[in-house]
Amino acid sequence: MRRLIDEAHVEAEQVLTSYRDVADQMVEVLMEKETITKEELAQILAPVVKRPPRGIMAPRAGYAHPNGGRSQSEAGIARSQDTSFPSD
Repeated sequence: MRRLIDEAHVEAEQVLTSYRDVADQMVEVLMEKETITKEELAQILAPVVKRPPRGIMAPRAGYAHPNGGRSQSEAGIARSQDTSFPSD
């Protein structure tokens, strides 16, 4: 368990260090506006490259995600249009 925590700490430090300019830009915008839209946030975070999952959180080989790899919001939209799911 300790090894996982230590590895996550090292990785978090690497990410924060390598994308410090992005974090600084977000701070500047938030100091100026206090709130930002989803689109503004996406624009600020555009340079950030998502790292692939690994270790215990990585998907198993041959595993198919139940929502087809869609985001939760996309899956929710698809679910609301799919009559096989009961509505609330």
